[in-house]
Amino acid sequence: QFSAARNGLWEATMEPEVIHVPELAKMLGRSESSIRSALQAGAYWLPPFLNQGIRICWRVSTVRKFLQEFEEGKLTLEDVVAYAKQNGEPKQVSGKQELYEAIVNMYC
Repeated sequence: QFSAARNGLWEATMEPEVIHVPELAKMLGRSESSIRSALQAGAYWLPPFLNQGIRICWRVSTVRKFLQEFEEGKLTLEDVVAYAKQNGEPKQVSGKQELYEAIVNMYC
């Protein structure tokens, strides 16, 4: 896709490769708070995520593949539950980490 720049030249608009809670919420049609609550609860319906320092992020390609497989019936809820059980929750390094993640997620 292209968009017009202020100076009249055309520039390519690129989709970000990595997204965070607000962008994932838009993609899934959910609220940001529901995504954050689901992360804390270890919900099975979230696509696989990565830790980027103290922030949690998703690759757009992974989210799209996850949604496509689910829509096509290649990925069942049982598969998602099995993935969550197999990979478990992210390791908690300390209580401070949890506090900082909550603060960052509140304002980002």
